[in-house]
Amino acid sequence: MKEETRRAIASTAAARINKKSISSIYSYDQKKHTPVSCDKDGDMYDYGSKAFVSKSGSDLFHYGTHAHINLSIDGDRFSGYDYDSKHHFVGNVNGSSIQIYDHGEHKYFNYSA
Repeated sequence: MKEETRRAIASTAAARINKKSISSIYSYDQKKHTPVSCDKDGDMYDYGSKAFVSKSGSDLFHYGTHAHINLSIDGDRFSGYDYDSKHHFVGNVNGSSIQIYDHGEHKYFNYSA
């Protein structure tokens, strides 16, 4: 899946699980911070991709990729499906650390919020 999609998932999952807004997300894979405006419900604007990501029920719609993202949260874990890449993902949030396993890329991606 695209980096902007993983970034949206990481930001939204962390905001919902930690019940607090997020103003930036750091990608260890990309080695950079990206400013975001993500409220605790999961509505966000990603300044890196210049795109809104809106909450649609428990799911998301990414206006940059024009695709829905299924996102389910259970405690500190999350899982879902990206309709743009047509791949599943799973992950967990531990404080400000977020880890996503992207089934399309067959690897883990780490973020910090």
